[in-house]
Amino acid sequence: MYEMKKIISVVLAASLATLSIAGCGGGKKTETSKSSLPTGEISYPIKTDKTLTYWVRLTSALGTSVKNFGETPFAKEYMKKTGINVTYQHPAQGQETESLNLLIASGDFPDIIETDWLSRDPDASINKKTILKLNDLFDNYAPNIKKYLTKNPEIDKAVRTDSGNYYVFPFVRGDEKLCATSGFMLRGDWLKQLNLEVPATISEWEEVLKQFKEKKGATSPLAMGVPTGFMTAYGIAADFYIDNGKVHFGPYEAKYKDYVTTMNKWYNEGYIDKNFAILDGKLINSNMLDGKSGVTFGAGGGSMGLYLNAKAEEDKTYDLAAAPFPTLNKGEKSEFGNKQLPYSPLNGGGITGKCKNPELAARFLDYSYSNEGYMLNNFGIEGESYTMVDGYPKFTEVITNNPNKLSMAQSIPLYARSANEGPFVQDVRYIEQYYKLQQQQDALIKWSDNNHEKHMIPQITLTKEETTEFSKIMSDIKTYRDEALINFILGTMSVSSFDEFTAKLKSLKIERAIEIQQAAYERFLNRS
Repeated sequence: MYEMKKIISVVLAASLATLSIAGCGGGKKTETSKSSLPTGEISYPIKTDKTLTYWVRLTSALGTSVKNFGETPFAKEYMKKTGINVTYQHPAQGQETESLNLLIASGDFPDIIETDWLSRDPDASINKKTILKLNDLFDNYAPNIKKYLTKNPEIDKAVRTDSGNYYVFPFVRGDEKLCATSGFMLRGDWLKQLNLEVPATISEWEEVLKQFKEKKGATSPLAMGVPTGFMTAYGIAADFYIDNGKVHFGPYEAKYKDYVTTMNKWYNEGYIDKNFAILDGKLINSNMLDGKSGVTFGAGGGSMGLYLNAKAEEDKTYDLAAAPFPTLNKGEKSEFGNKQLPYSPLNGGGITGKCKNPELAARFLDYSYSNEGYMLNNFGIEGESYTMVDGYPKFTEVITNNPNKLSMAQSIPLYARSANEGPFVQDVRYIEQYYKLQQQQDALIKWSDNNHEKHMIPQITLTKEETTEFSKIMSDIKTYRDEALINFILGTMSVSSFDEFTAKLKSLKIERAIEIQQAAYERFLNRS
């Protein structure tokens, strides 16, 4: 994992060295509309009469204000700065995957599609001409992303396939804090009243849950779905992970038995909600606000910020505190947490095989990795959505106190992309303002204080044959694992039958799945 601010400082340094790319000066001629654009560094805006088509999901936060992404101040400014007009296409909300599958099956693609191309086997997608191999485009028409990847070799390795194909303009979390934005939170005011510290070990967590139930009247002390977050105390993860260069699957490890034993005990003691397996977000929120629960697991914005703001006027004593991921022994740092990799494939920009102007599409996407594009993606329009204060991009009241009564979760996406994923590098200074409460700032530190990055499997790619085999194996395993975990906690599957559980996993070919992951991981390590 990168040291705090490392990626941000690198991208800014690289971008400042190429201000002539992003600005309107630099002494280079502006491009004209030709079938083949000049290669190398250029000046924006580009003069062109071509229009690109761009498929991207419209988030629910944006959907409350606009019907099309092109209506946003951000999209209008981006088109103005690049000189390239874009027509945006959106799937129906909640039907994104189905819509994209139908679109790809039809063969009638827009110029750019923003999605998780890694999960769709990028080499196969390139071979089918669904998307283009981007190597030549990066070399000749995308100098900003090329320089960024050169300066960040680990990101560069992650956005290529084993065969060396670049396939996407990536989304990158540019700071360690951005990789850990959710975790455990609990009633800080209750802790003070009970003279308890923020729990760090499993035994401390058990005592907190006990006292929340007995002394605070919490009928559902722990409000969350299946409590996999406590697995970290036992040195395992809920899925695949790396330990000393070897791939492991947490539920197949002996320590998993200790975890389910503890969860079953907590359930029997009444610490875990009796309906945990079917709890939805609405009920969890209600429990945390009504005092029925004192602990949950969620995001710093959507959960912690929601609760604190909702109770700000009604109950000024209401408080929440973030907790680190638990360990067994006091003073230890958890080996696992809830971190995400710096490179996320979820919303990368792929140029399709039907794109008639791939060079222009590359220029359009590459602007995001220039200095100007970086600031626009993260903070919006200077003088409108942010101003520079002592070198710090500070959001204006258009974002923080929107005149149309929009929340920051709704106002930021109108002017910037930083609150969501997309083809750009994310700046930590956006979340420092989005998480404006001290409790939220403290949470970012607490939730990142673990060694999870050492155990995370990078963005590996499987061969076509491996993908087919692995998907078939894991479909059965995940179903069985999830059902068994619920039954272990409920007690309908006895912990004494744990050997039968692991034997079943073995019969479902978990060891073969581990072999496939290990082979792909080793290929990743061998990428030049």
